[in-house]
Amino acid sequence: EELFWKDKARLNWFTRGDRNTAFVHKFAKQRRALNHISVLGDGDCLLQTQDQIQQHIIHFYSALFATDNKCRPNNLISSLVLP
Repeated sequence: EELFWKDKARLNWFTRGDRNTAFVHKFAKQRRALNHISVLGDGDCLLQTQDQIQQHIIHFYSALFATDNKCRPNNLISSLVLP
């Protein structure tokens, strides 16, 4: 049954998705609402404004990718590979 509805939704998009219709706008609005972060928790603090959320995400990923690689070389794999 789930496959049936999935195929039906694809057919509906295929037949009605190429036109600038209310269907397309409704679909875009639903996707935007689904992909929107309205509140983000940071420990005990709730970030609620888009500016706060944006700054937190930028800081988090900047710190994540700016850290040194703490991995040490592991000779286990090279010892398993035969010459």
